[in-house]
Amino acid sequence: MIKELVEKGNEKLEELVVKHPKVLEIVGGAIGLGVSGIEHYKNIINYGSSYFKDAENYVYPALFIASGYYIGKLLGNKIKNIAELKQDKEKLQLQNSYLNALFENPLVAIALTDNKGHIEKINQSFSKLFGYSLEESSGKNIDELLTTSDLINEAINLTLNTKQNGKTDTDAIRYNKNGVPIEVMILGGHIAVERKQAGLYAFYKDITDRKKAEYELKESNKKLTEANNAKDKMFSIIAHDLKSPFQGILGLAELLVNEYDTFDDTEKIEFIKGIHKKGQEAYQTLEYLLEWARMQMGGVEYKPNYNNLADVVNKNMAGYQLNQKAEDKEIQLVNKIDPNIEAFYDDDLLSRVVVNLVSNAVKFTDNGGKIEIGAKYNGGAVEVYVSDTGKGITKENLDKLWGINFTTHGTNGEKGTGLGLSVCKEFVEMNGGKIYVESEVGKGSKFIFTVPIKDYQANPQQNK
Repeated sequence: MIKELVEKGNEKLEELVVKHPKVLEIVGGAIGLGVSGIEHYKNIINYGSSYFKDAENYVYPALFIASGYYIGKLLGNKIKNIAELKQDKEKLQLQNSYLNALFENPLVAIALTDNKGHIEKINQSFSKLFGYSLEESSGKNIDELLTTSDLINEAINLTLNTKQNGKTDTDAIRYNKNGVPIEVMILGGHIAVERKQAGLYAFYKDITDRKKAEYELKESNKKLTEANNAKDKMFSIIAHDLKSPFQGILGLAELLVNEYDTFDDTEKIEFIKGIHKKGQEAYQTLEYLLEWARMQMGGVEYKPNYNNLADVVNKNMAGYQLNQKAEDKEIQLVNKIDPNIEAFYDDDLLSRVVVNLVSNAVKFTDNGGKIEIGAKYNGGAVEVYVSDTGKGITKENLDKLWGINFTTHGTNGEKGTGLGLSVCKEFVEMNGGKIYVESEVGKGSKFIFTVPIKDYQANPQQNK
C-alpha cells in the first residue's frame, strides 16, 4: 500500500515540480531545518498547501512519506557521521597522548628533524642529555650541533645512510653543550606522511656507564691473561733457566769431588771459575724472579729522595758483577755521568735499572765492543742513557721488548729470562719516569730512561 502510494506519488511529484518549481524549495527547506517526527510534515503542509491545491489528494501523503524518508536518511547519516567523528577525535586524542608519553620518555633523548637534518622538535630528555633547549636547537643542523670537526664527517655519513636505508643502529660519541663527550647508542629512521618521507627521527641513549663497564671488563680479562702468562713464565724460568745453572754447578762440583787429583791447578781454577759463573747466572735469575714476584704482589717499596745521580751509577758500574761480565767479553765500560747532576729517585730501584740495562748491553755486544752511560737535564727531568755497539734490535722486536715472554740469545749464546727489561720498565715508572729505546740493526742500541728532578708525590702505579 505505502509502496504503491510512494511510487504513484513520485510520478505526481515530478508533475508538480514541473508545474510548481517552488516545491523543491519547500521540501529542501524542510530538510534543511533538520526537524524530525510529525513536525516536518506540518511544516511542509503549512509551507506548501497553497501550491498543491490542484494536485490529486494522494500527492500529499506521498510527499509526506518521501520527504520524511529523505529527511530521516539525511539525519541518520548526519548523526552517524557526528558519532564517528567524535569517536575518531577521541581515538586521535588517545593516540596523541600515547605519542606524547612516548616522546617525553625520560629514558631516551629524541630529536625530530626535517629531511636536511635541521631540528624541529626535541624532548626533555634530549635537553637534559645534551644541555640544549628547543629554542637553542630549533633549526640547527643536528650533526653540527652534537659533533666536533673531527667527527662531523662520520655524523653526516650516518645521516645520509639513514636517508638511504631508512634506519640507523650504531654506537658513537656525541658532545653536549659544554663540549663534554658522551658515548651514545643512536637509533634513527624515516618519518613518513602518506608514504612520503617527511623527516627523520633520532633516539639517543647514554651508554657511558655501559662502555665503562665493558672497558673495565676488558682490562680485567687482559690482566687475568697477563697474570696467567706470568705464572706460566715463572714456572718456565724455574723449570729451565734456574735449573740449568744449578745443573752446571753440580756437574763441575761433582768432577772436582770425584776426580780432584787427576786435574792440575790450571784446570781446577777453570772448574772453580765455571762454578762461580754458573752461580752468578743462577743468582741473577733468582734475583729477577724475586723482583718480578714482589712487583706482582705490590711488595716493592718506593723510598725516593734527592740523590747525586753519579753516585748510584758509579757504585754499580764499579761492581764486581758488571765488571766481570764486561771483562769476559773484553768490553769497554765508559761512564760519562756528570758528578754534579742530581735527581729525585729511589736508590734501590735505580740501582737495579742500571745493573739490568748494562748487563743487557753486555749480553748483546760483541767481544771488544763498547758500552757508554751518560745523562743530561731535559726540562723537569734527567735523561739517562745506556748505549752499546752491539748487534741492534729489529723493528719487529722493538715492541716486544717490554713483555715478560720475550727473550733472545746474546752474542756469545747467553740466555736470558725475559724479565730484565720488564723489571726495568716497572721500576722506572714507579720512580715517575719513562723508558724507551733507539736501535739500528748492526750498529747498536741506546736505552733511555728519565728520572724526575722534583719530588714525585703521585701514586707510582698511576704513572703506568
